[in-house]
Amino acid sequence: MATSRPPLVLPGYIWDEQTRRYYKQPKNAAAPIPRTASPRQTSSATRHGREAGQGDEGVGGKRKRARVDRKDQKGKGRAGDEEGSLANGLRDLYLGDWQLVGQRQRLQHDILLSSLSRLSPARTMYPDCLPMDDTILHLAFDDADPARLRVGTSNGTIATGNLAPSADELAYFPNDEERWRTGWFLPSKITSLKSSGKWMVATCLGPPAQAVIATTQDSISLASVTLSPRKTSLWTSAISSDLVALGGDRSVLLTPLSALHSSSSTRPSSPIDTYTTGGRGGGGTVFSLDVPDEGGGMVWAGVRRGECIGFDWRSARGGGGEARTKEQTAIKISSPVTHVKVIREQPHQLLVAGMDGFLALYDLRFVRPPTLARDRRSTAPMLHMKGHVNSFSTELGMDVWKDEVVAIAGQDSRIRLFSLRTGLALPPPPSPPPSSSSSRSTTSSLTSSTSSLSSPFSSPPKSLAFSTLDPFRLRDERYIERLRASEEGGKGGRGGRWGVPSLWVADGAGVECFAVL
Repeated sequence: MATSRPPLVLPGYIWDEQTRRYYKQPKNAAAPIPRTASPRQTSSATRHGREAGQGDEGVGGKRKRARVDRKDQKGKGRAGDEEGSLANGLRDLYLGDWQLVGQRQRLQHDILLSSLSRLSPARTMYPDCLPMDDTILHLAFDDADPARLRVGTSNGTIATGNLAPSADELAYFPNDEERWRTGWFLPSKITSLKSSGKWMVATCLGPPAQAVIATTQDSISLASVTLSPRKTSLWTSAISSDLVALGGDRSVLLTPLSALHSSSSTRPSSPIDTYTTGGRGGGGTVFSLDVPDEGGGMVWAGVRRGECIGFDWRSARGGGGEARTKEQTAIKISSPVTHVKVIREQPHQLLVAGMDGFLALYDLRFVRPPTLARDRRSTAPMLHMKGHVNSFSTELGMDVWKDEVVAIAGQDSRIRLFSLRTGLALPPPPSPPPSSSSSRSTTSSLTSSTSSLSSPFSSPPKSLAFSTLDPFRLRDERYIERLRASEEGGKGGRGGRWGVPSLWVADGAGVECFAVL
């Protein structure tokens, strides 16, 4: 039986007689032939495919190659001029595919870094309830009320200030801008001040060493733990939604919040458990603690001998007394650990700072467990940030903004910002463009009066904190109502000025705020 001709000749397609269908022909190759086709049909289909391919190469192929060549030449011509520019990224974002989530997040991160590099002083406040010779060592914003700020001082005072008072408070107290009130007096300097939800914890070094755990709604102490100065000092603390951890000379003291606010009849006789971190040599002194809510019961402690120890506090529960958890994870660095911080948005990332200027980000999913004593290899960080300045201080401020930026104070009295995604330091703010002679004097006076965040402070900042408060709108009643009615003021919200967080720094007896103008 003679083979019938195909109904139509379609370039790039082959007609199969047996199945009576068209098959798409790949470039520079014959079209796939059904298994039921005979050798004669196979050779016929191959011949038709070659003819169709040649026709495609002759007309459509040349046009397609010409379009590709023109596109390549056009892209090469402007790649050197627009690569890396923010305007080019915005143009590609609006003209490109919005489904590229990674590209969109990268552009948003670059915009945030560019805005943070332009932080400028917005306001400076001095709590009037503090003595003139007092120095602010710690800052802590309230999670329940983002406009409430607490400070801990070198004389052992804890004061609370309302940065956005209501209209009624302004009417009764017109000259009291922040309504600073003293809440607690501790025997010695405040070594830590942390808050989580409706709870807060503060510690003083001693003697006598003392820890205060209280609710943030009022100034009534929920519980007070007083430790003997012969046994330990308190260097740091951490608090989560269900646990309080205190860092001592050789141990971490742990107590659940449920054991503190329970009734006296049901309260256990010894609600504090101890996790030993070292011997009498001083290598186990705990300088930093973190208890993430998303960590599944993990506690991270940074000690003097250069280790970040992670353990599950639930396995250490035994009714009080000395205890050491067998299941632990250790990250070793070459100097004492001054800061340890779990990134809340990325619970598998741990930020570690050392006394020798070390600053790195670790991935906890790839930490080496110390299962073998002969395994001396240390875990390599996933991101190393170079530029932090420190040689002996353990009292330098540090805070992170989500999973994007870390701000850390150096021993040279400067604050540096690093990206948590690239590890690079934020560039200094750009210099103002050249102006005419008539406005040159005005520009120079404005530049001299407005210093940037990169300028040195009077002393190394002891504490700093990110916030979504807009310091220029704290007198706006509508802004205050929206701030307290929604979650805009929390760190989970966008908030801030132009969507950029503000940075609050403890400088001597005052608190200085930096924001985007």
